[in-house]
Formats: sequence, structure tokens, C-alpha cells
Amino acid sequence: MNFISSVSWVKQGAAKRIPDKVKLNDEEIRNIVQATAADLEDDEEESGEENNAAENDTTPSGDEFNFANYDGETLQSNPLSLGGLAVVETPRGGPEVDVQSEADSEEEDFEIKPEDNLIITGHVEDESATMEVYVYNEDEGYLYVHHDIILPSVPLCFEWLNHEPAGGFGNLVAIGTMSNVIDVWDLDIVDGLEPSFRLGKKASKKKKTPSVGHKKSVLCMSWNKHMSHILASGSADKSVILWDLDNGTPSTVYNPFSAEVQTMQWHHKQAHGLLTGSCDKTVRLFDCRTDSLFNEWELPGEVEKVVWNHFEEYNFLASTDNGQVNYYDVRNKDPIWTLQAHTKEVTGLSLSCSCPGLLVTGSMTGELFIWDMLEGVPQKVDAKDTQVGAIVTLQMSPNSPFVVCVGGDNRENNFTVWQMENSPKVRDRFSSRGLISAESMEAEESMENVDITAATT
Repeated sequence: MNFISSVSWVKQGAAKRIPDKVKLNDEEIRNIVQATAADLEDDEEESGEENNAAENDTTPSGDEFNFANYDGETLQSNPLSLGGLAVVETPRGGPEVDVQSEADSEEEDFEIKPEDNLIITGHVEDESATMEVYVYNEDEGYLYVHHDIILPSVPLCFEWLNHEPAGGFGNLVAIGTMSNVIDVWDLDIVDGLEPSFRLGKKASKKKKTPSVGHKKSVLCMSWNKHMSHILASGSADKSVILWDLDNGTPSTVYNPFSAEVQTMQWHHKQAHGLLTGSCDKTVRLFDCRTDSLFNEWELPGEVEKVVWNHFEEYNFLASTDNGQVNYYDVRNKDPIWTLQAHTKEVTGLSLSCSCPGLLVTGSMTGELFIWDMLEGVPQKVDAKDTQVGAIVTLQMSPNSPFVVCVGGDNRENNFTVWQMENSPKVRDRFSSRGLISAESMEAEESMENVDITAATT
């Protein structure tokens, strides 16, 4: 077994130029070892047993975050204790003159340039799981692993966020795993042994404490960039939780689902619109100003991915396990169009950051297709043999309109980044199409007051 379970891009300029390195004293190492041993003991106790804690042990419902009065301004943060590892600055280097050229090379690789992207991948190999942090530069054409972190459980989803609970901006990634607990790591710290903080808690029979948050694996997450202290998560326990990052607690729970929740995304212009997809073959849109569901759409298969069309206000895409991609307007029940994109589940669904109409889909069949959906039912533009095996995950770059990263299950080659402009068919189709910059879209979002939940269906 050797595959990439999930990927996530980090925008250019978000990472610290010279990441910090952790240096632990003996007492800190001893505390970490003891805490890890206690966690393993709790895991053994709970192995093979279902947690039957009542739903009200998790979180209340309602407009706990005051979505109704959101005015577009950043809300005030309350400090959260972050764990307390000793961090020392600085770049690696070598004292010996005869290895100085090698040290220079290492320092250059350690530095993250403003035009670099980070790509976070979950790598599962046999019994081990790691988070690998790649550095990618489109102009200079390099891609390499900057550092990695050993994880205690298989990573199922990543979500980048820049909200520091103690205030200010950061470079963090939340990791959902086979555990019910979400770990949040600081990507600007190398060689860390534990996350900056955790969301949720495992139940402990020994301590007679119930679980906090989800009861089972965390399958998907979405960070609310308009109200940056909010992170949404979906789980195999058939629930969605809204987390308050400022105090690390679950504040709202939604549980109208009859199966696992495995995909979600906040609306790109509206702080309170949360779209979810479940294995119960239903897409649901929540108006998070209330404690009730706003609308739902039944699909012909289990929902694999949901994606808002960030070029449009009311439209979203949803893929299923029977190979379909469906395109909806939230104001109507029937799809605008339905596309039989693949013969098996569509595990990858992503839109170009700035090229309208450019859609990429991937499947467990190993097929990666490029589509043009600007006018009506999508037209296939090209197909790519990525040679990564069955495609488990893919995501378009947040900075480059024609770059996609793909993860699969090929033991020898399970991760790649493809520049689609290398395809003559892609160039012919999209080269003359006007690009819409992320900056202009963000400026438009800040000026408009769109309410996707205002229209009746």
C-alpha cells in the first residue's frame, strides 16, 4: 500500500521565508513521550468499541457565530493556549569550510521564496502515514519535499487556514484523520513533534471523560475565509460541526444526514452559506444564521465532491460515485446539466482559479479529463495519463490557472504536478480566453452583498 490520500495548496507568499526549527529540552521531550503513551493507552481501551455518548455532549445548535450580523469585518480573537514548544530560528548551515557549497545548497532549498507555492500531501505507505510539505515553483520548474511530519493516523483531508487563535495571521493546516480529533499544525515550523493545537478530544474510560467533537473519522473540512475563526468539519459520524478556532470548541452541530459527510465548501462570497455532500446521495445547503437546513438536492449516487463555481454567485458542481458531474443553480431543484464524466466515482473535481470554464475531473479509473463548461454541457478538451494510478485526489493551483496537482495509488509514482499549458489542445482552447485575477474577484466579493439563501425554490 502506497498512495496519496489528500492534497492542499498553500498560496504564494503565505509561508515564512525561513521557517523556524524546533529545539526541545529534556523535560519537553519527556512530557511529549508521556502524553503520547497516555493517548495510546486510551486508544487501546477504545479499540473496537463504539462511543455511545449523547449528541448533546458535543455542541449546541443555532447562530452561535452571529452570521446574521456579519458585516464583512474581521471579528476579534480570544487567545488560545497553543501547546508551548520551544522554537529556535533558523536556517541550517555547516561550520566546515570544505562542505560550505553543500550547506549553501541546503540553505537555498530551506528558504521559501515569495513566488513559491507549498503543496501539502498525505502519504500513506504500508503502516506509516506522513504529511509531506512540497515546494513548487512554476517559473523555475522545481518541485521537492521541503520537510515532512509523521502522523499518528491516516490523513483523510487537509484544510489550509491563516487564522491564529492568539491573534494575527499564520500559515496553518488542519488535518482530518481516521481519529475523531482534528490536529492543526504550523507549516512555518520544521521538525515539530506535536500540533499547535487540537480540535476535539477522544473519550477516555480510564479518566471517565466523554469525547468532544466528532465521534468518528473526520472526512472533510472547509475554512470560512470571511469569518476566519470558523472551521467546518464533516465526519463518518453523520454530522457537521462548526468549530470556533479562537477557543478551540465546537459551537454548532448539524446532523440531518443519514450517512457519512465526505465533502463541503463555504460559499466564496457569503459568510453563512455552507454546501455539503453526503454518502446518503444528497447535497445540502445550510444557512448558518439559523439552526436549520436551507435546501437540499437528491443525486443519483453518493456525493464525492461539491465545489462552488467562484465565477458565479448561485452555481455549484457535485460529483458522484457513479461517474456523474451535476451542475446546479441553488434557486432551482433540477440541475442545469448532467455530465457522465467517468465510468467510476469522480474523486477529483476542481475549477481553474482564474480561467472561466476550465474544469478538471479525475477518477479511480486513473483518467484525468479537462473540460470547457463555459457554454452549456461541458465539452472534453483533453485527457491526461498522469501515471499515478487510480486518482484519489486532485486540486487546481490557487495562483496559476493551468496547474493541477494529482495524487494516486501507484507505488512507484503516486504524486505529480501538471502544467496543462503543455497540452496543445488546452492551449488552443483557452489561450485566448480572458483570465480573471484572484485580486479582482476578491475586490468584487468585498463590494457585493450576495445572499444565496434569499431566493425561494
